This record gives sequence, C-alpha cells and structure tokens, in this order.
Amino acid sequence: MSLEKKSVSQIFDQMWEDIVALRGSADIPSYKFPVLYLFFLKYLNDKFQERRKEITETIGLRHIDNPPFYTGEGVPYLFQESRWEEIRKKEGNILVNLDEAFQAIEKANPETFKEVFKRDCFTSKDVKLDPTNVKSLMNVISNVDSSEEGDFLGKAYQFLLNKFAVKGDGSNEFYTPQSIVKLMVQLIEPFEGNIYDPCCGSGGMFVQTAEMVKNIQFGRQKIRIYGQERSRTTFGLCKMNLAMRGIIDAELGEPSCTFNNDQHSNRKVDYVLANPPFNEGKWREENGLLDDPRWKGYEVPPTSNSNYAWILHILDKLSQNGVAGILLANKSLDATGKEEKIRRKLIESDLIEAIVTLPRKTFFNTDIAVTLWIINRNKKSRTLRIVRDSKKELRDRTNQILFIDARELGSVYEKSFVEFTEEDIALISKTFYSWRFQDYPEKYEDKDGFCRSVTLEELKEKSPEYSLFPNTYIPFKAPEVTHDWNKEILDLAQELKKLLKEEAQLKTQVEEILDSPLHS
Repeated sequence: MSLEKKSVSQIFDQMWEDIVALRGSADIPSYKFPVLYLFFLKYLNDKFQERRKEITETIGLRHIDNPPFYTGEGVPYLFQESRWEEIRKKEGNILVNLDEAFQAIEKANPETFKEVFKRDCFTSKDVKLDPTNVKSLMNVISNVDSSEEGDFLGKAYQFLLNKFAVKGDGSNEFYTPQSIVKLMVQLIEPFEGNIYDPCCGSGGMFVQTAEMVKNIQFGRQKIRIYGQERSRTTFGLCKMNLAMRGIIDAELGEPSCTFNNDQHSNRKVDYVLANPPFNEGKWREENGLLDDPRWKGYEVPPTSNSNYAWILHILDKLSQNGVAGILLANKSLDATGKEEKIRRKLIESDLIEAIVTLPRKTFFNTDIAVTLWIINRNKKSRTLRIVRDSKKELRDRTNQILFIDARELGSVYEKSFVEFTEEDIALISKTFYSWRFQDYPEKYEDKDGFCRSVTLEELKEKSPEYSLFPNTYIPFKAPEVTHDWNKEILDLAQELKKLLKEEAQLKTQVEEILDSPLHS
C-alpha cells in the first residue's frame, strides 16, 4: 500500500511544528533569526553543490574550487567551513561554527553579502540556543522532502517569515501580510520598469512582484528593483529573501533612514509599493529637513507624524507616469493642520487615484485601521504596455477618485487575524480595473456599501475638509435580512418542547427528594 504524498502546506505545517519543538528557552522574536539563517545556509549549499556538479561534468575538477567559476554564474562561493555537511560533522561548539560559517560567506562574497549577517546570530546570550537543538534543527531542514517542489526553500523562507510575524510580540514591523502584498501588486501591475520600496522590510513586495511578472512573461528581466531599509537585521533578512528567489541584482544601498540618508536620491521610478511605519512620531528633528526639496510646493510634514512625509517622499520619486501603492494608517485620511493642507493640494493636483480601506486585524503587530492609497502622476487616457507587446487602454480619470470600502471582506485565520481570500482580491481588482481601463469586459458600476467613483466637485461639496474616508462618499447599504418565519416558529416550538420536558424531569426529581425518608 502506497502512502499518500504530503502537500506543500502539510510539509510546511509539520516543519513548523518541528521548529517550534526545538526552540527550547529561546523566545520567538530572537529565535526567528537563527532559523531563517539556517534555511538560507541550506539554500546556498544546494546552489553551491548544483554548480559544483556542473563544473565537474562540463569543465573538470581543476576548477572545482575556483570561486569565479561560481560567482560568474550568480552562485556564491562557499569555503569548506561554510558547507552544510561540513558544519554538521565538525567537532566543537556548533553555535560558534555557524557564526564563523556566515562570516566566511561574507568574506568570500563581499559584494553580495557585505554587512548582511549578524556576527553573533547563534552565540548571542540573548537568543539562548541549545547546541543539541540546533543540530536537530539542521537535521529537520536536511530531511524536508522538497524534491518535486521548485523554489521550495524560498517559499519555506517566506512561510517562516509569515509564521514568525504571527507568533511574534510586536517586533515584526518588517512584515506585510501576504494577501495585502498580493492585492497591491495586482492593482499596481508593475510588469515593466523600475520598482521601488523606501521601507522594504524583508522584501515581500519585491518577491510578490517578481513572482507575478515571472508567471506572466516567463522571466523578470524587464523590471529593476530599488529599495531601502533602516534596520540592519531586517536589511539582512531582505537580502537573503531576495537571493532565495533568484533576485540578486536588487539595489538596496546601505541600511539607513530613508528621510535622512536617501540611498536613491536622484532616482525616478515607475512604480512604488510601500508599507511605511504607521503614525511614526519624531521622524525628524524639530528644525531638521525644513528646506528638503521633497516637500517643495507643500507644507513641511509635522514631526508628530510621518504619514505625509512618506507620501511626499514617494511622490518625489515617481516618474511622469509613475504609480504608487502606499499602506497608511486611517488617521491620514482626515488629518488636520499641515497634513490637511498637504492632502488638499494632493487632491487638487489630481494625484490620488484610489482609496481602499482594509479590514481590521489584517496586520500582526497592530490593531490600527489601515488604508491602501493609490497615487498616480498621470490619470489621463493613455496606452499602458503590459507584456509581450500586449497593451491596455487607460480611460481618462481626470479629477476622479475611486473609493472602495473593503472592511467587510476577508476571512479569519490563525484565530485572531483577517486575510483576503483569492475571491476578495479578484473582486477588488476587477472593480479597480473596470473603473480604470477602457473596454474592460465588465462595466464599472457604483455599489452601495462597497465602491463609488467621486469627482473633485462632489468631494469638495461633501467634505470641505477634503476627507478621504470612503464612507463619506459611499452610500450605506443596509444588510439584507431575510426571515423564514415558518422555520423560526418550528425551531422555537421545538426549543419550547425541550424546555418543558426538562421542567417535568426536574419536577419529578424534586418530588422524589421531598418524599424520601430524609424529609419525612
């Protein structure tokens, strides 16, 4: 009798159980780094061994340990102390051996991995790893069946990023839920040109974009990736995540603050996908960046909240036809003071294309309500090239904004969180496409409780404050209540019969107690 083959999701779930079982006294936020590092090390070793076999078969043994024959093909060279099986059988403290292995990887490949790895990922006293458990963890990773699943370790890495974000303690600002990323990429469609994320975290936006482009045009050679991340440890996770998906040419600069040390200051891009920190205060000094060219023509964003600083930074990066998708806290939709003045000018300059409010509890580290802003430099009719000479005609959306209220969509997962289903993403995407594109198969229609296309004049009339809350413009739709009165009466009758029967039984029991010798 043959055993049923496990699905990828079953393999991942079992893998996660094994990983958690070997955690020991390490807490989840600290434990994620050693686990992710080990998966990356296994990925590098698999690629290294594949290339080693190719060299042996095509060139010969004389070049088997010649680094350029690896790096020239985009495969990092690994010294012996960085090779998976060598580490597993090496004597001594495995935690020390692993930290030394990653330092050796950086030394052999400085252009790719400069300052990517933590020096004490495994030996840090804050992590509290058990050497025996780490050896067992390497066994778990070695024994995972990935033989028939392409890009298995890359997908496993993304799965683990998601799991650690869900199970973490609020220290997961680097992770945007996958269903939200997928929605953003579907709406923006960054199939060709430059794509930028000014706060790229672990690189989820880039991975989803590359995956979508690859599926459509069988390669991602027509997009160029630029990003920046201020946290050095998260920057390292991003570099590893991208490398495991075959993205080795992304330009991320150095880990630093985007506002104070923009790594791409003179660059214009076609697309931006971003999830900046929500409502971050003290993002600049009180008298800092007052004359920054990014705010030219606008009020200087207040130090109390960075939301509009991110909007203006991203706007400054967009080319003349550039489009951006930005996740911002709902507070930005009707903020007052300087932020209101900036919002007014953005709207009057016809730079806002769509506003999509998201369900609560879609993010793992906050209960803040979040909205997706779509900003577009050019809302006039034009031809949009997609892939392989296919084109779409954009209709003229001048002085129009599409509002979508998606708060009632999504399904519960991991008991506490909400994620969009494939059907939800398709519904929002089709609504946006039908409004945006000319001759789209489904004609756009306003729908009470869900979506409405609003002109600039209507917006001014309904909201002198230029609020961007969708429920200001989308008519309320009362929930449809249907009653099957016959069924409800029958159900109530059955419930009443049940209660009367229970009453009779209790009455009999009481009478028996009162008639007993104890009460005579």
